[in-house]
Amino acid sequence: GRNSQYWDWYRGARELPGGGGEIPGWEGHAGLPQLNHQNPDVRRHITDCGRFWMSSEGANIDGWRLDVAHEVAPEFWREFSAACRDAKPDCVLLGELMHGDYNTHVGP
Repeated sequence: GRNSQYWDWYRGARELPGGGGEIPGWEGHAGLPQLNHQNPDVRRHITDCGRFWMSSEGANIDGWRLDVAHEVAPEFWREFSAACRDAKPDCVLLGELMHGDYNTHVGP
């Protein structure tokens, strides 16, 4: 519910009568909650995860596939990209862009 420290980590979260809450999922999939990428704690957590799994402390992966990247603001992906390239300069980021202007997501 609203008292959770993570309440504002999600978009569209709403309280339910009697306590608790409901978080809408991407395209109706309850197991895929919509994150609030405007929240600095969410941004930091995701970029830290990206950096960690690319590091030798993590799994030393070479890149990420960014599912439904068009649903997340390009500014966030630029920040995520910078964090990943800090960990591994030659990493690969592959984003799924089905809608919108491709150039706004890959431009400088």
